[in-house]
Amino acid sequence: MTEAVKLWDWTKSLSYEKNIPYTSFNCTSYSPWLISQFFGKFEDCILHANDLNMYKCVSDKAHFHFFQNIIRPKKRYTGKWVKAQPNEKLDILKERYPLESESKLLEALNILNDEDFEKIKKEIDKGGKK
Repeated sequence: MTEAVKLWDWTKSLSYEKNIPYTSFNCTSYSPWLISQFFGKFEDCILHANDLNMYKCVSDKAHFHFFQNIIRPKKRYTGKWVKAQPNEKLDILKERYPLESESKLLEALNILNDEDFEKIKKEIDKGGKK
């Protein structure tokens, strides 16, 4: 393989194709945590994913080979994974108050009104073309 392997190629390979070898070139995109999250959604794999979650010190290569050899070939479909929605007001507050925790900023979202956000926008406005 001359191009980098994507995360979903790993899951497809471990699930049913078993065709991507684990080499030093393509291992940079392998994420054990996400792979375990993927397989933890299926009844036939959840116990195996849980076993690997108990051993954090397992290398990426050992993690890959464990799943490659233990999971029976089968097409697995999970649908779309939920992604965080961009929140413009939260981004404004993060820029204005960079050291505050996100939980405090989320509380402030409930308290502040639109006029307050306009004032904060003017404070952080750096000028120039938009």
